[in-house]
Amino acid sequence: LVSADFYRELWQSAIGLGARFRWVKEVWRDGPYRVLARLQRPQEAHNESYRLHPGMLDSVLQVLVAAIERQADQALVPFSFESFRWWAPVQGEELWSYVSRRENEGDANEVVSDVSLFDAEGRLLAEARGFRARRIESRNLLRAKANPLEDAVYAVEWRRADEAAAIASSASSLGGRWLVVGATRRRMRACVPRS
Repeated sequence: LVSADFYRELWQSAIGLGARFRWVKEVWRDGPYRVLARLQRPQEAHNESYRLHPGMLDSVLQVLVAAIERQADQALVPFSFESFRWWAPVQGEELWSYVSRRENEGDANEVVSDVSLFDAEGRLLAEARGFRARRIESRNLLRAKANPLEDAVYAVEWRRADEAAAIASSASSLGGRWLVVGATRRRMRACVPRS
């Protein structure tokens, strides 16, 4: 499949993706369970700097659509991962996504797969094991409203806060295990409460 055909299939399921979320350029199927896709950063995302661009991450997972049979009125919605590992920085304009759908896992409304992201030289950059996507009817993605402007107006109010104190107080009150992501190690360590 080429990009236009791939995204036409996605559009039929009522998933509307903007240009920044359209990285898939070509797709190859290897039987009913494995798919390889060539990804390329769209022009609209060239000046955006993310360690893991949201559109790229979404596109890596979009490839699963090519590994399943679905009805025109169905969509796949990401649900969970068993694990996600980021092995190396994402660099360059061309990437590869490899999806291997697990047989006999999940139920009729769920698809389970392992997804890997490689750079143009074949180095493993990231992998999601046990990626679960749920099948839903496309009409459930669309919200019918009598007044479409009802939720269109809102206000943002910024307030200065001590980042470390805010995160530490939240973490200590909620307990459990936390993943802290930040710009520098020093700032991340400042967010972790010491016991």
